[in-house]
Amino acid sequence: MVYLSETKNQHFISQAELRLNSINPEANQENQRIYSFEIIDREKFSYELSSDRGNRIDSSLSIYDLFSFDVVGKRLRLNFESVFTKYEGRIRTDTESLLSKVAKSDSDIKEEILNLFVAKFLNFVRNPYSVDKVLNTFSALRNFKPAQESLKSNFDKLLVGNRPQQEYLCAQLGITHNQYVTWLGSLFMLLSEFREG
Repeated sequence: MVYLSETKNQHFISQAELRLNSINPEANQENQRIYSFEIIDREKFSYELSSDRGNRIDSSLSIYDLFSFDVVGKRLRLNFESVFTKYEGRIRTDTESLLSKVAKSDSDIKEEILNLFVAKFLNFVRNPYSVDKVLNTFSALRNFKPAQESLKSNFDKLLVGNRPQQEYLCAQLGITHNQYVTWLGSLFMLLSEFREG
């Protein structure tokens, strides 16, 4: 797995999925927008629309260097973008295929359902507002580290990497430094392929 990337603006809900829900799906990608809402009161499920025009998808549901576990320089960083892209690449085709099959009453939808389930699962584990839930759900992962040398060296970089964004992110998300690093480590273990296939 390749972890080296130049991507700084990192989405925790894939742009592919956001584009499927855009308010202007026929527009060029750089102009596509999506409605977003501000939470007023979580307990009362109170919210309001952020903007009548919607927000640009390329800057929605993303945070700079959220998944960067070692910022190497101004441009390069180690993060999970290439791993996410692997799973996100099929969202549009699987969604369109599923909708087409359902419209035709075709029941051969196992592959699409499985792929979309994985994409939704990925949304859950990489949502920075669900760090506590992820750490509780996968608490056993706190005790594991990869044994394969190629994965082990990247995991070690995750543990001690240069993360100038960490202080800001933890304050914004209301999590501790330990929770942040443990969450990144859990993502690493959940997303790594430990054997071929």
